[in-house]
Amino acid sequence: MEKRLFCLFITITFIISCSYQKQDYDKLIEVDSLLSQEKVDSALYLIEHFNLGNANGETSAYYHLLLAQARYKAYLPIKSDSIINLAIEYYKSRNNSDKLARCYYYKGGMLYDLGDNKEALDNCKLSENLLKSSDNYTLKHNVYYLLSTINNYYNEYKIALSYAQKALECSEHTQNEYHLVCDYERLFFLYNTLGYKDSCLYYVGKSIKLVNSMPANPPSLRANYWGNLGVAYSSIDSEKAEEFLEKSISLAPQDNVYGQLADISLKKGDTLKAKKLLLEGLSISESLRFKAQITKLLGRIEQESGNY
Repeated sequence: MEKRLFCLFITITFIISCSYQKQDYDKLIEVDSLLSQEKVDSALYLIEHFNLGNANGETSAYYHLLLAQARYKAYLPIKSDSIINLAIEYYKSRNNSDKLARCYYYKGGMLYDLGDNKEALDNCKLSENLLKSSDNYTLKHNVYYLLSTINNYYNEYKIALSYAQKALECSEHTQNEYHLVCDYERLFFLYNTLGYKDSCLYYVGKSIKLVNSMPANPPSLRANYWGNLGVAYSSIDSEKAEEFLEKSISLAPQDNVYGQLADISLKKGDTLKAKKLLLEGLSISESLRFKAQITKLLGRIEQESGNY
């Protein structure tokens, strides 16, 4: 009799434990759904208040993936990739290619933010290889876009362009307007860099129509967008370029945008306005390289004005 009761107790305990684990996993699925809908603040709150407790391997791995993803999408400072590594080890052991690809993408993004571009590139390539036959177009877009960003950093503009085109193909499939405007922006920037003015202006026109699809927070997102538009227009239409650059600094002042505006003013012969803009850029800059360039340019302006 006692043996039967003990077995019954073990069975009930097991059923209750499984029930709690299912409830926990369902909560994580809810967080994942919120992230896919770009409801990042709600997802971050839920995942940071999730009680991991004695969760099993699958729940623990999913938790660490979503925690890393939520923090990354919320633009929180990244100190290390240790959280996502816990998820990677589990999904590698289970051959879960979809979640493993997602892990490698977010690890790549974190490493890029930490300045480790080579490791970021390696992890993005791992994600790309796992997604070759996948129909997860949103994740594929993100991987291609980050690969374009990293190759652009290394001045590999043609490779960056090919990945930007792949990213756009994914966005056209999903019709995600935010992704579309990001892809148009990347394409007009790269075409401008490579000297293809017609292609540049084609994507400028498409991107302007979707500017309101870009998140208003953080303000630097739209500021960078308008700044890049200004750079693209600087050699085509200085008035339009000035308009876009001024929109950029009205959202989030950046030293390089002040520099671009000053350059336009110098070309117009407005030295006083150029000096004012350069000094404003200098006052907010945290880049020693930029400060050196601006100081040198200010010195040249004063020399040309006879103020030795």
